[in-house]
Amino acid sequence: MINPQLVRRDLFYMPLAGGKSYVSGGLLPKTSEKENLVNISPEHYSGIYLLQGSGWYTDAQTKKRLVQPGDFIQRVPGKKHTTIGDDTGTWLEFFISIDREYYNAMRHMQLLPEAPVVSLPLDLSLVNKMVKLLLDIKSGREASSVRVVSRVHEILCDISVLAMVSTTDAEHLDPIIPLAQELLSDPRLFHLSIPEIAKKTGVSYEAFRKKFLKCTGTTPGEFRLSAKMDLAKKLMVEDKKPIKEISDILAYPDVFCFSKQFKSRTGNSPGRFIAAAMG
Repeated sequence: MINPQLVRRDLFYMPLAGGKSYVSGGLLPKTSEKENLVNISPEHYSGIYLLQGSGWYTDAQTKKRLVQPGDFIQRVPGKKHTTIGDDTGTWLEFFISIDREYYNAMRHMQLLPEAPVVSLPLDLSLVNKMVKLLLDIKSGREASSVRVVSRVHEILCDISVLAMVSTTDAEHLDPIIPLAQELLSDPRLFHLSIPEIAKKTGVSYEAFRKKFLKCTGTTPGEFRLSAKMDLAKKLMVEDKKPIKEISDILAYPDVFCFSKQFKSRTGNSPGRFIAAAMG
């Protein structure tokens, strides 16, 4: 893992058409709550490729959604949304911003994904293209606005292709995976072990684990833990449940075990998390 504290904010900005248009972007670590974007309605378009860390995205049409490395988050002009990094301070993104006219042209040509958040594999060749573009602009090796636009366009089109492949793969997803995700996320079943969940899907534990990892990129245990922590935060902040009750809902043997895992996962104790969320 790259420590975002060691990755300085490194951005580029290039005016186009005599200053009437522009492209910008770069590497952006986020290490504090002050950098979260809450209920913003941007004037321009930004595409964010999450390299490290996790958080949540919400808008008027999208329920609170976990975002993880490899996810592509779109900030659409005029669309109010919220993007919040988790409490570990490990968020690291590469973003590209273009003005509204450029965005409208790409949307008209259907060169951008439809969904506000698209789950993609963390593609190192794509990351290398992004970083190389940044370095070439910053070093002066790439001073041509035409070539910069071409390279930005290529990166955004690469992401659209990855999104289409990802959607196609999802359409051919092993049918046990949606059921497995539902069972692993169900608080009423948190008391069951992963092998017991596997049994409910009709396959052996080993086959279940391998299929789940192949299709989702994470293990069943890690998926369940993320679901538990996400629910814990909702119960604390939105439902204002007592810690003891949350511990019981999540099927922890006691408050100590829950608090220890919550702090290990988020970097904050439940009490500190609640205090920070209430602001």
